[in-house]
Amino acid sequence: MTGPEVAHEQIPHPEDPMAEYCIFFEILPGNSVLPMVKRTFVKEPSLPELLLSTPFWIGQDSGNMLGLFEMLADELSLEQAGVHHMATNILEMIVIRLIRQYSKNHASTQSLPLKTLDDSRLLLIENSFLYHYDSITLQQLADQLGLSTRQTERMVYKQYGMAFKDKKLQARMGAALRILLTTDTSISDIAAQVGYGTPEQFSNAFKKYYGMTATEYKRNC
Repeated sequence: MTGPEVAHEQIPHPEDPMAEYCIFFEILPGNSVLPMVKRTFVKEPSLPELLLSTPFWIGQDSGNMLGLFEMLADELSLEQAGVHHMATNILEMIVIRLIRQYSKNHASTQSLPLKTLDDSRLLLIENSFLYHYDSITLQQLADQLGLSTRQTERMVYKQYGMAFKDKKLQARMGAALRILLTTDTSISDIAAQVGYGTPEQFSNAFKKYYGMTATEYKRNC
């Protein structure tokens, strides 16, 4: 993390190339980072204050920040319904997890609203498509949620506006595109990583989804 007017340089090793996600943001006076959280009477630094108090920090990612950045990149590239709300929520999670990593000794005194069962289920659904898009099935997800497959299908549709199979395809194609454009991974290896049995199956699915082959897509970018 680098604050304003902090000179810095990143030089990756030539044999270990670096892919970088960057977010630039400005903290404006009077804006609450988490407006839904009510403060107690105990005075504590706000999240913007904690962020501004550390102009530079570098450390090991212990909060799965990369997964959040990838989720944000997918959300912005797909431009589905509710993209603004989803992107805002992901950005808030990125900021909070970043602050927690370099301010581990600061205990919060805020009173948090209780999570509902649906909140926990929606988070589980989101994580399934984020981390297990290559193998998750409707039945497996239903078992994890403690619901029937029909109820699970309804929850997925309510959250994303599409059926389970379509959301899984979206997640797989988003991951495949990210690997294709940011690495030199072969088509056959990409196919395996996103859960396709053969490169041919993956190539057909990719072309149907994006309107061109993976090789053509990479050549045009």
